[in-house]
Amino acid sequence: ALVQHALRPSPPVASVLDLCCGSGIQGLAAARLYASHATLVDLSPRAVRFSRFNAALNSLADRVTVLQGDLYSALHDTEAFQVITANPPFVPCPPDLNRKADRYALFADG
Repeated sequence: ALVQHALRPSPPVASVLDLCCGSGIQGLAAARLYASHATLVDLSPRAVRFSRFNAALNSLADRVTVLQGDLYSALHDTEAFQVITANPPFVPCPPDLNRKADRYALFADG
């Protein structure tokens, strides 16, 4: 109950954006608790598949849009959101690794 109270802004909002959504937990919780619609975005195709699966599993597929893209690049310029959440990957990357490999390829599966 405490988590639900903390996640529920007052008043309810029309639209939430969840960047770096991963499994979709933040956007799905928003759609369940206080948002009419949630848009979830992730760069990883695997994360997008999991978010869509979780939306369907929780009967939220009609109130959730899941997009693949790099942060805001997946969105239309005219979209507006009342709440934006983000949970970017915090993976330390040693400076010499940037020169030796494409660091995004190393962590692409989320």
